[in-house]
Amino acid sequence: MIDLVIRWFMKREISFLIIVPTYNSYNDLQRLCDSLLKQTYQNWRTIFVDAESSIHHKKWLNSIAKKDKRFLVKDELKNSKGIYPSMSFGFTFAKKDDWVIFLGSDDWFNFNGSLETIADKINFSKYKISTNIVIYQSQYLNKNKNKLIRLNKVPRLKSADNLIFSKLVFYGYVPPHQSVCFSMKILKKIMPYSKNYFLAADCDLFMKFTKITDLRILFIKKTLVNIQSGGISSILLFRRLKEVFI
Repeated sequence: MIDLVIRWFMKREISFLIIVPTYNSYNDLQRLCDSLLKQTYQNWRTIFVDAESSIHHKKWLNSIAKKDKRFLVKDELKNSKGIYPSMSFGFTFAKKDDWVIFLGSDDWFNFNGSLETIADKINFSKYKISTNIVIYQSQYLNKNKNKLIRLNKVPRLKSADNLIFSKLVFYGYVPPHQSVCFSMKILKKIMPYSKNYFLAADCDLFMKFTKITDLRILFIKKTLVNIQSGGISSILLFRRLKEVFI
């Protein structure tokens, strides 16, 4: 009991930044916004990096930002368009101690304690000081019926350094970007996303992990994020496979 009290007082306030590229997707975004507003852990900000969307979409985004100051809206850069360039642009608005999560318009948090689960994992781990990545489970759900299609499991490990992660990658493990929470310390070393890949820039980013000697990953064996199937990576599957192979 005393140990729990000590750990509680040692707990640091984690601030989350969620970066979401958007394009005429306000119908899907409501679900993500609702899941954020219902989180038991409320120290978060969300940046929507919008492409050349319709007036209706932009009005919706601006209305959300007006209701809650934690929602911010930015236009994508004219000379750097696309999902991953927008994510890189959103990263430039991160603060020094933020923990960053990249989501799509049609992704949302699986339950009200998702962010609190990540914060507690960071705070109460014996690797608290050295942790710079948290990887958790996510799941792909059917677009219309929300039925489970695939569960993105994490390895049966509590933590990993760059050498262990290199072995995991060698045997085929690459998490979707929605399953990863990045510290600013690590993002400064590996950002921006590569412009050489349209669909597999996240895979390229994870390859950079293998070269970081002070890498410390924590794994959470809980499903924290839902991913709606039928996204652009699914539609252009063969292009993504080609890019991943390269």
